[in-house]
Amino acid sequence: MDPFTSYYVTLLIIAGFIAFFGWEATSRLIAYVELLLRYQVVKCQLFLMRKKLERELGLPPKNWSKEDVF
Repeated sequence: MDPFTSYYVTLLIIAGFIAFFGWEATSRLIAYVELLLRYQVVKCQLFLMRKKLERELGLPPKNWSKEDVF
């Protein structure tokens, strides 16, 4: 898909949300999604820091499949 097309589709979706739900609800939704994305980045950074620390301390490997990382 062309970059300009995705830009216009994104603007159309945001304009539709504003028209249907109003400005305040749309801005709260965008803020919520932004916080979710930032939280995922922090969880990923913490996961990498934990693995590095375990490796540096020589701790036995942990089964990371049970952890909620991503």
